[in-house]
Amino acid sequence: MGKKLSLDQAAEELGASKRTVRRMISSGKLRAYRVGDSSLVRIDRDDLAAVLQPVVPNGKY
Repeated sequence: MGKKLSLDQAAEELGASKRTVRRMISSGKLRAYRVGDSSLVRIDRDDLAAVLQPVVPNGKY
């Protein structure tokens, strides 16, 4: 497991809004972790990296 990021940090790395990150979490495209009993949400940097994988047409670079 990599470093845990806040929603703000994850949004910044994705170049997206916090709302977009929340939508990705809700749709299952991005895994998130709730910390304790609070509403604090963290995203693993490794999970974020998986979302950022480049799309390669026909599997060629």
